[in-house]
Amino acid sequence: EIVDRLRDSVEVRPDVLTALASSEDWTVRQAVAWHDNTPDDVVKKLADDDDSDVSQATRDRKLPKTWRFMDRDEKIEALKSDDVPSEIIESLASSEDWRLRQAVAWSPSAPESTLTILKEDEDDDIKEAVITERKLPIDWRFMSGWDKAERLREESPELTILEILAQSRDSDVRRAVALHPSTPERLLNTLREDSDDSVQSGIRERDLP
Repeated sequence: EIVDRLRDSVEVRPDVLTALASSEDWTVRQAVAWHDNTPDDVVKKLADDDDSDVSQATRDRKLPKTWRFMDRDEKIEALKSDDVPSEIIESLASSEDWRLRQAVAWSPSAPESTLTILKEDEDDDIKEAVITERKLPIDWRFMSGWDKAERLREESPELTILEILAQSRDSDVRRAVALHPSTPERLLNTLREDSDDSVQSGIRERDLP
């Protein structure tokens, strides 16, 4: 209830926000960090909060208020749009949450300058999102590895999609490509050299009746 009131109320007194900044509930401290009326000294204190979500919220103050109070899944869904403002893209590209950085890397709104930075991300999943997965159609791009593998079991995608998915870091996805009846021999030859046993077994299972 307190978080909802902080989200919906523009006029919250600074002294109230200062008091709430000491709450034991991290979601309340997070909402305080997001609020426009929170004093600078309180924001600075919350930037060093033990909870990473709270400290991240102090950096999220650059986001429009509608974006600040979105949860992660809502932000990822919104990043599927091709008209996300550049300041939002830039802010989320520096998030401590790797899943948000990954979603930015997938987003059709991400400019080349942001992708160049994310290409050097310390997380290999982010690098893959920029270098390989951006080539996928949007409806494939934002799926988890498990969901991609499931979809491959049910559909016959275009060859270009199979080619991209055969390069996935996710062994479940590569195994699903190995098992897919539409996978051409040249991709199968590559997957025969895969270092993952489950992918190799997928190749062998193709010959089973």
